[in-house]
Amino acid sequence: MSMVVAAGIVGSAWIGAAAQPSAEVMTAQARARRAYWNGCLRYEDEAVRAQAPAQIAAYQRIERSLAEGPGDPLKDARHATEVGDFRLIWSSSMGGTSPIGLSCRFPDMHPSTMRSPLTLAVKGYSDVIAACASTPNGCEIEQRWHPYAAAYNRAIVADGRFPYADLCMGNLGNKDNAHRGSLLEPGLLTAGRLIESDKPRTLAEAVRRGAPQAMSRWIAKADRSTLDRADDFGLTPLAWAAIQGRTEAAGRLIARGADPMSGCAPVRGFAHTVPLKIALQLGRDDIVALMLRPEVEARIRPWPQPLMEAAVAGNHVALVRRMLREEHDEPAIARLLVRARENGSSDMIAALSESGAEAKRAMLDIAASKGNVALLREAIAMKAPVSVGPGSRHSPLGSAVQSGSETTDQIVSLLLDGGADPNSPATWSTRIGHRTGSPPSTALQILVATAQRPLRGHTDHNAQLMAAQFRALGLLLEAGASVSGTEEDGRPLVVLLVAGRFGSNGSGDQLPIEWLDRLAAAGMDVNAVWQGSSALDWLDKLHQSDSAMARALSGRGVRRVKPVPDRARY
Repeated sequence: MSMVVAAGIVGSAWIGAAAQPSAEVMTAQARARRAYWNGCLRYEDEAVRAQAPAQIAAYQRIERSLAEGPGDPLKDARHATEVGDFRLIWSSSMGGTSPIGLSCRFPDMHPSTMRSPLTLAVKGYSDVIAACASTPNGCEIEQRWHPYAAAYNRAIVADGRFPYADLCMGNLGNKDNAHRGSLLEPGLLTAGRLIESDKPRTLAEAVRRGAPQAMSRWIAKADRSTLDRADDFGLTPLAWAAIQGRTEAAGRLIARGADPMSGCAPVRGFAHTVPLKIALQLGRDDIVALMLRPEVEARIRPWPQPLMEAAVAGNHVALVRRMLREEHDEPAIARLLVRARENGSSDMIAALSESGAEAKRAMLDIAASKGNVALLREAIAMKAPVSVGPGSRHSPLGSAVQSGSETTDQIVSLLLDGGADPNSPATWSTRIGHRTGSPPSTALQILVATAQRPLRGHTDHNAQLMAAQFRALGLLLEAGASVSGTEEDGRPLVVLLVAGRFGSNGSGDQLPIEWLDRLAAAGMDVNAVWQGSSALDWLDKLHQSDSAMARALSGRGVRRVKPVPDRARY
């Protein structure tokens, strides 16, 4: 029997320098964010607060130097390395942060780009050089920044004492950080062809790429203070062993006392840096077996959601079945099913579907919302419920018509054949709430409001999508979908037909007249009004008084009733 425990999520992304509150006004959220990272990096909370002034001072020092000339980055880097300062200069833009002039496999989603010992200064770079090219006499300092920072960073990385030499390369011109991994996808951090080193500089580097004898020497002399010491990315040596798939290194570290549950992110937070999660996520079966000792399992039960997600990602089918049988956090089944489907693992999908009707329903919802015909057939074959319970304001049929997929008609057909109510409720995908006492919208109303309007020069994709949606319209009407009534904001079907979801359709075009003909033939009231104005009045509001839709409505006897005020809200 499955035992489920509701669990809160703790932890957040690192808070940036600009947003850091003072100690006096630190909020609970800020404290939680600091607690998420501090304690595992090599500095305490007071040191973190000191990083911002230090970075500002370094930035200003570089600015002053570049105001007098191109600077001497090699000399400056040499002075820094002599005192053990291996911090880098980063650029910051809308695309993120990266060390200037380097290609590094530094993991994203870590604090080193903000306030860790790895950051000397951050230059808001963006397109400064391109902008300054048009005014060369006004941007001398900006033009000097990139060459200086690139040369400085390359000199730091080239120093034999730099602790992450195996993760960084220089001499790449302007291709900053061309190969970037992420703690969300640790497989991207692997080096491909591993180049072993006989002289690794740290335990972490020895585990990442040390030759067997060098790795053994480092592990043999490691004590408890270094075994689980996280680096500037929050990753312990055991986490790096999991990333690189070095089973022997993982076994030696665990035998010496390395903790599979160590890391910056708590296991009931995001757990991005927890070695066990990384090993699960990457499908390292042998390393997972070494880590999941009885005493480790006892510490982490009930099974937390992050580890369940990682086990699904790594296709650990037997373990996932066991997690679902034993006490576990309330799982986000839909998310687990999406990952299993991405992996193409039918065994994992079957294992998740065994957890009950909720899992089967989540599987069906995913298939309907993604327009995935094959997955929908699987869900229906597993007897997933296609209907909704009393009081529900959303249904698989509602998800299907909002998907904007070329398979919309196939999805609608399968759901109707499976017993879905053609008047199934649906909720706008962008809606936060609904008016108290209002009836839910129906799948037909949302299909009419959100269907793809013709685009000038529209593509084959748009044509196929429009055809699929029109076929879905026919299927709903043939199954008995009601054309009367209003959606949850009180708008009748004819107003949704001419004005769409938001009161405008961007392209200035209307749905083809065949939509009007089909709906009118099914009994839609073409004279229905909303806020006292007819469909023709709303077309006037949209500056489409002479459109084909306006002429077709006039031909059916529709008349203007009351002009829509300029400031009227749709």
